[in-house]
Amino acid sequence: MTTRNKNTRRTEARETQPPSLIAYHVSERGEKKFWTRIGAAWDHEDARGLTL
Repeated sequence: MTTRNKNTRRTEARETQPPSLIAYHVSERGEKKFWTRIGAAWDHEDARGLTL
Protein backbone atom coordinates (compact mmCIF):
# COMPACT_ATOMS: atom_id res chain seq x y z
CA MET A 1 0.00 0.00 0.00
CA THR A 2 1.25 3.46 -0.87
CA THR A 3 0.71 6.40 1.43
CA ARG A 4 0.63 10.02 0.34
CA ASN A 5 1.03 13.19 2.28
CA LYS A 6 -0.65 16.58 1.70
CA ASN A 7 2.31 17.94 -0.27
CA THR A 8 2.07 15.15 -2.84
CA ARG A 9 -1.61 15.87 -3.43
CA ARG A 10 -0.94 19.61 -3.85
CA THR A 11 1.84 18.91 -6.34
CA GLU A 12 -0.37 16.60 -8.39
CA ALA A 13 -3.17 19.17 -8.47
CA ARG A 14 -0.78 21.93 -9.52
CA GLU A 15 0.75 19.83 -12.30
CA THR A 16 -2.65 19.34 -13.91
CA GLN A 17 -3.29 23.10 -14.11
CA PRO A 18 -2.36 24.87 -17.35
CA PRO A 19 0.32 27.56 -17.01
CA SER A 20 -0.75 31.12 -16.21
CA LEU A 21 1.80 32.60 -18.62
CA ILE A 22 3.87 31.26 -21.51
CA ALA A 23 7.17 32.82 -22.64
CA TYR A 24 8.11 32.92 -26.32
CA HIS A 25 11.14 34.03 -28.30
CA VAL A 26 10.27 35.56 -31.68
CA SER A 27 12.92 35.55 -34.39
CA GLU A 28 12.57 37.07 -37.83
CA ARG A 29 14.09 35.66 -41.00
CA GLY A 30 13.24 37.86 -43.92
CA GLU A 31 9.46 38.25 -44.01
CA LYS A 32 8.80 35.22 -41.76
CA LYS A 33 8.52 35.23 -37.97
CA PHE A 34 9.21 32.12 -35.91
CA TRP A 35 7.73 31.77 -32.41
CA THR A 36 9.59 29.36 -30.13
CA ARG A 37 8.12 28.47 -26.75
CA ILE A 38 10.89 28.83 -24.16
CA GLY A 39 9.08 28.64 -20.81
CA ALA A 40 5.94 28.76 -18.71
CA ALA A 41 4.87 30.14 -15.32
CA TRP A 42 2.29 28.99 -12.78
CA ASP A 43 0.74 31.05 -9.97
CA HIS A 44 1.78 30.26 -6.40
CA GLU A 45 -0.96 28.91 -4.14
CA ASP A 46 -0.87 32.13 -2.07
CA ALA A 47 -1.16 34.24 -5.28
CA ARG A 48 1.98 36.20 -4.37
CA GLY A 49 4.32 35.07 -7.13
CA LEU A 50 5.02 32.67 -9.96
CA THR A 51 6.90 29.42 -10.42
CA LEU A 52 8.88 29.18 -13.68
